[in-house]
Amino acid sequence: MEIPLESGYRNTSDDYKIKIYIHIVRLLLEDEDPITAETYLNRVALLISNTTDPSIQIQYKFSNVRILDYKRQFLPACSKYHELSYETSIEKEDRLRCLSQAIICAVLANAGPLRTRLLTTLYKDERVREGQIDKVYTIILEKMYMERVIRKNEVEEFTKTLQPHHLAKMSDGNTVLDHAIMEHNILSASKIYKNISFEEIGNLLDISSEQAESIVAKMIEEGRMRGSIDQIDNIIQFSSVEELPIWNDRISDLCFKIEGILTSIQDKYPEWVQENFL
Repeated sequence: MEIPLESGYRNTSDDYKIKIYIHIVRLLLEDEDPITAETYLNRVALLISNTTDPSIQIQYKFSNVRILDYKRQFLPACSKYHELSYETSIEKEDRLRCLSQAIICAVLANAGPLRTRLLTTLYKDERVREGQIDKVYTIILEKMYMERVIRKNEVEEFTKTLQPHHLAKMSDGNTVLDHAIMEHNILSASKIYKNISFEEIGNLLDISSEQAESIVAKMIEEGRMRGSIDQIDNIIQFSSVEELPIWNDRISDLCFKIEGILTSIQDKYPEWVQENFL
């Protein structure tokens, strides 16, 4: 795919180049080719600071988050979708669609502390609490946030809202959603049981004991769950999480956000900050 936008024989504006590249990115994503799409988006990244057109900047943000989504980088994709859901220059329907996509990415992300923070942010979003999005998203989000086991019929309803790349089979024959639900349900079980056999948790979550052992081992190894495995007795021993570190993390996260807000205010209104805070 070659479009001679850089030719010395042609004088094209940066805005024109960006629009062409973003159009190419969209076509490539429709063709399920996020790798090549990212190559063209990187070209946009070199030019985006030269444009003052807000519609172009929004298109760039949309393209960026969609590539993250296609590449299964669900945690950053969730954050960026949520940011876009507050863009006032976007139609309300599109903002709510971004909010729904943020929930999908949060659900599909690997279970762990980072995802828990995102789930908390989404669950407390007023638009979710007011029922402005489809109920299927609200149900799955609430169960994720409350750390309750998600049942098969609920997964089936949620699956209907997903795009093909969300349902791609992985090396073990399961989809990304399958893995996300299994990991979540194992974490949910860890809140109920102090220990449980692989056979019992397999029966509880409708997976084989071998699958349960493999998933638990990976989550413990990656620090996404506290516990240990007794391979002699085939038992998972769950460890309770101390509350103080969780509160410390939440306070640190809040301080970081406040610092970011103050920095933005200082950049935009330096004289006012000088008069009132310094």
